[in-house]
Amino acid sequence: MAFSHDEVIPHFPPQIIIGKQTQKDSEFLVYDENPLVKVVISEITCEYNYSNPTMYFNLSIPHIDLRTNAYTTISYAQMKQSTFE
Repeated sequence: MAFSHDEVIPHFPPQIIIGKQTQKDSEFLVYDENPLVKVVISEITCEYNYSNPTMYFNLSIPHIDLRTNAYTTISYAQMKQSTFE
């Protein structure tokens, strides 16, 4: 959407939003020969999506609301509706 939607801020290289993990971890390396240090390198598989940021929202995750103060929030749809009224 970065170059097709007028509100999305263009960025290069494309930024990615990391989602929830879809599979269990798979360990590549476990180093525990030293009693004070343990190093574990793992591979995880996650969902991801390309980021489409606007000034206050991200169109890739439109369900996330903007917090306007301590107790109120506004959604992207509400903001768009209020700007056209």
